[in-house]
Amino acid sequence: MAYVTQGTIQVELKNGADTEVRINPAEEYRVVHNSKAFIVFIDETNDPTPKARLFKQTDIFTAKSLLVHGVISAAIQQVKIEIKINSRTRNIVSFKIPATLSDNTV
Repeated sequence: MAYVTQGTIQVELKNGADTEVRINPAEEYRVVHNSKAFIVFIDETNDPTPKARLFKQTDIFTAKSLLVHGVISAAIQQVKIEIKINSRTRNIVSFKIPATLSDNTV
């Protein structure tokens, strides 16, 4: 199932491996509990009852080779992006530059 969040990213490239990505969530997608920071990911479907997943802010996500140039560019520019992941594998499925907030923002 695909989930989305927004924020900036840090990228680590390793020879022969998938690109490792750390997400610095936008304030609207960050929760702190017992001094631990979490990233909030929202189910991308328009289900009437929204679903969410939390990941530690220190968790590492991966980007396959097709997305590498885009994530590197976003990391260098430190532009806020929307990141879509497969919640089971923590693989980045797609991203949107720049991120756009929905019409339902407060």
